[in-house]
Amino acid sequence: MLLGWTYVVVRAMTSAIELTYASALDYRLLIVLTSSLIYFGIVVAARKLVTMMKYSNALIVLWITGVPSFLALGIIAMIWSVYFEQSEINIRAYALQILIVVCVLHALVHLCHFVCKSFMALRTPGIVDKERMNDLWSSTITTSQPNTLKWRNMSGRARSFFVATHFCNAALWTWLIIYYRFICHSFLVQSSWTMAFLWLFVASEWLCFSWLFLSVWPGGRMARFRRVVHP
Repeated sequence: MLLGWTYVVVRAMTSAIELTYASALDYRLLIVLTSSLIYFGIVVAARKLVTMMKYSNALIVLWITGVPSFLALGIIAMIWSVYFEQSEINIRAYALQILIVVCVLHALVHLCHFVCKSFMALRTPGIVDKERMNDLWSSTITTSQPNTLKWRNMSGRARSFFVATHFCNAALWTWLIIYYRFICHSFLVQSSWTMAFLWLFVASEWLCFSWLFLSVWPGGRMARFRRVVHP
């Protein structure tokens, strides 16, 4: 699954870069790649703050680890689209290209993390069993997922606002993709790999929101079920 996702994301990135390089000046491609590296660096630096703040305010730590990584990029994309309303459509769609490149970096980091942990597990005698491999896979795919157990201990207002941020993130990117694909007809029209990745990305964001809504939202079904099972 991880290899398949990485392949789709890499194909989407190469397709988007080829279209940008073919239809624009070199400096535009440089802007996209540089902006992607900067955004990815900011996200990684924010995550690393958790290790230094683990004994600080628990709510701040949860917000750093739990808020969607691409919410800020989506907000910037909306502002950028309005501010450069009269500009070329592909310039206004830079955010989608940045999203693709950053997702490639995320996928490669997770893949390397999984491969390294798998290699270490195989070198350690007696560690390769079903339970350990399940733990390894679980720790890899949930690296960037919020800890719903800790969120359920927070106030109802904090939990509601947290779920709302994931809803806004999913709704925002859904609108951006529809807008640049069906209304403005940007470079997305020319790339099936890019569209396949973007629809998978949006679907995963809506699934994440649904899971959080059931797990974290005050009075959610899963929360009520846990209270009944574990009074």
